[in-house]
Amino acid sequence: MIRDTFIARKYSIAFLNIYIDKIDDNIFLNIEKTLNYLLYNHDVLSFFSLPNISLTDKTNLIEIFLKKFQLPDEFKNLILLLIKHNRITLITDVLKYISYVYQDMNNSMKFEITSVCKLSKSDINILENFLIKKTGKKIIPVFKINKNLIAGISMQSDSQMWEFSINQQLKKANKIAYKEVERLNGN
Repeated sequence: MIRDTFIARKYSIAFLNIYIDKIDDNIFLNIEKTLNYLLYNHDVLSFFSLPNISLTDKTNLIEIFLKKFQLPDEFKNLILLLIKHNRITLITDVLKYISYVYQDMNNSMKFEITSVCKLSKSDINILENFLIKKTGKKIIPVFKINKNLIAGISMQSDSQMWEFSINQQLKKANKIAYKEVERLNGN
């Protein structure tokens, strides 16, 4: 497992060393969508491992797959290389590392910014400036709407989170009330 992780990281770094200029934030987000799809649809990869499927058929499927996820043709070379080396099962780890290394190379950080309703351009600018100031990185925003937030905003990356919402305040109040009830009951 550790060896596979090391190998996947090597593939991702080699890929980015050659193709970093072909990847922008939109492609980065498409890589993330592709990764999420593959994590929940493992059976897609099994097709590429079948020995009785011709390389031409595999290549055609790769092209369809890349078109569906709007990834550039350079990814075809990566997938074919993994197939040739009998390491197609590493593709999810390779994509994960491409995502991490891309963010490092570009001093950027992806944040999911969740709100109750669609944000105005002014609100988006304020939030992005806040995140830039807090992280010192360029922000790659992904906007989501969540009615359960009640009111406010949540901003989360792989390693950081800020939430300013009524939902958060209710959770804090609930914790305080629970602790007070335990204290009064002598627990």
